[in-house]
Amino acid sequence: MTERTIEERLRLAAEPDWQGLPRFGRRTPELLQEAAAEIGALRTVLAAAVARRDQVEALSDAMWQLLDDMGTEGTSVCHSAKASARIAYEPFRVDADGEEAPVAYPLEEAERILGWIRDGIRHELNRPLKVLPWSDEPVSQVIKVEDAP
Repeated sequence: MTERTIEERLRLAAEPDWQGLPRFGRRTPELLQEAAAEIGALRTVLAAAVARRDQVEALSDAMWQLLDDMGTEGTSVCHSAKASARIAYEPFRVDADGEEAPVAYPLEEAERILGWIRDGIRHELNRPLKVLPWSDEPVSQVIKVEDAP
């Protein structure tokens, strides 16, 4: 038995009435349930593909940031880039055999560091700013200005 598309099955189930217009027989509820099941399965597959694509994009962005932070010397990496890369790598640790790749940098530590950095940035952005008398630029209170009134 060959597989048919939903449209083909609905067309074959339609019986013409006395005017030649399609009239669906008794199998219509079955066909609609099958169609709904197929659509549900396709939605599940699509959602999984979109989620995987988003994971790949996140890993790609994190790796690019990591390489960018290394610079030409390749000696140091900022903590934020390293933590972002570790978090983005997590979905890819399990291979096709179901084995997890060992990682020396714990996920919890990466999440904690990234949260600490975000909190610090949020704290700095919420600080009140003051305008110095000789400039139109607002300056954070953290900056020490010599000879300021």
